[in-house]
Amino acid sequence: MMIKLRANHTFTLLLLTGIGMGAVAGLYLGNDAVIFRPVGEVFINLLFTLVTPLVFFSISGAVSASSDLKRLGKLLSSTLVLFIATGIVAAVTTLILVTLINPCEGMELPTIIYNASDRLRADTSFSLGDYLVRTVSVHDFSQLLMQQNMVALIVFSVFFGICVPLIGDRASVVSQSLNDIAQVIYKMISVLMKFAPIGLGAYFANLIGTMGSSLVDAFARVMLFFFPVALAYFFLGFSFYCYLAGGSRCVRRFFQYVLTPAMMALCTSSSNAAIPAQREFCDKMGVPSDISGIVLPMGATMHMDGGCIATVTKIYLICILFHIPWNTVSIFALAIFLAVLSATAISSVPGGGAIGSAMIVSMLGLPPEAMGILILVGTLVDPLGTMINSTGDSVVSFLIARILEGSNWMTRHI
Repeated sequence: MMIKLRANHTFTLLLLTGIGMGAVAGLYLGNDAVIFRPVGEVFINLLFTLVTPLVFFSISGAVSASSDLKRLGKLLSSTLVLFIATGIVAAVTTLILVTLINPCEGMELPTIIYNASDRLRADTSFSLGDYLVRTVSVHDFSQLLMQQNMVALIVFSVFFGICVPLIGDRASVVSQSLNDIAQVIYKMISVLMKFAPIGLGAYFANLIGTMGSSLVDAFARVMLFFFPVALAYFFLGFSFYCYLAGGSRCVRRFFQYVLTPAMMALCTSSSNAAIPAQREFCDKMGVPSDISGIVLPMGATMHMDGGCIATVTKIYLICILFHIPWNTVSIFALAIFLAVLSATAISSVPGGGAIGSAMIVSMLGLPPEAMGILILVGTLVDPLGTMINSTGDSVVSFLIARILEGSNWMTRHI
């Protein structure tokens, strides 16, 4: 187990080491760190270029090959509703707290690259209907390939995937081809990410050389906000859900047995790796095996409460760094929408993290370089966020058991 945990964390350690060395070089060299900028920009540009084809082939391939919606009935529909509902709760809670606490208040940061607030202010001249139309659709196919239309591309990809089975006998060939191409692109990203310690190290050397220690301070403040909020959601939020599912008895048993599966997710940074431990946890809680057998695998790929907390935190930091006003209804609604979408529909496909980051960048009208910041924040919050994600899957299975089997589900199955 120790060997496995070390292997899983090797890349994360290398990535943080590369970024750390870049940060030190930036602080030492100051404006002279601009010599590292080409290396960082090449890496970010390659990553962003791969995201667009990945969105289409991975999402359309996954949708075209899926038959779960037809087979799972009430269990699946209840599970999807709860995944979305708990994601909204996590996102809204984080939004309220980060707005009230405002961890970066009082900081004076120069604008990175350019100021994006003009674009958001321009958006306010449109009605909500206009904004939704521009978000989910374009008037020309070529515009689907533009980074600012990422959501429209996702909608098109889902529509395409739904229509594949409707063509009849050739559907399986088309679906397999889509998934095969998606795997090739995902492999390209995997190979590219091996150079992330160098690429992101160079990127942050230039960034911190330009902005100085104020950027490091901003990251530190955001991390000091995220970790207490995530832990509070784990203890308070999950306690509330457990009480709804099975009263105080469910809450007591939750904290009695949750440590092992929670630590498995925390140490491996993988919801999939924690499924066996979460399955045993659900058995001890009295969840019927047919429920946990469906909810846990689904949740490992499309239920990310920790991801919602992280996404709202990322968007807050991006707004601060790029001087986008964090006090408008439009930015609040956009943060919640992106958090829930990233935690459900987008996380269920290969490369979902890259797609989610690309959506944040494109919908806020930011340059591709902003992805470097999102990748770093994602790396820092990943272990604790994964623990929230994975444990939340088990909590949803408690709620599903309550819905399908009544209030005495624990008594019957323990």
